[in-house]
Amino acid sequence: MSKINIPVTPRAEALLGEVVVSMSNLFAISHEEAIGRVNVHWSGHAISTEDSEIMFLHETSDYWAKEIFYLPKLNGGYLARNPNPGRIIE
Repeated sequence: MSKINIPVTPRAEALLGEVVVSMSNLFAISHEEAIGRVNVHWSGHAISTEDSEIMFLHETSDYWAKEIFYLPKLNGGYLARNPNPGRIIE
């Protein structure tokens, strides 16, 4: 199974796990694809300090699942605005 490849705190890791489950359930994609989408969305970033958690932990797992699934990565990247952008598995 794929794993999250960004530096995270234990609390952020727990929420990202919930995001993966939410994305899988909401959009009928595999956990591996959801993990790939999380990795692509957050690549180049870290949620590895208490300060960096603030902007991440205040939203729900469903919010982040939808945000990651529908919206492109901030600095470009592969994610699209439609609900079926293709497979992203690392």
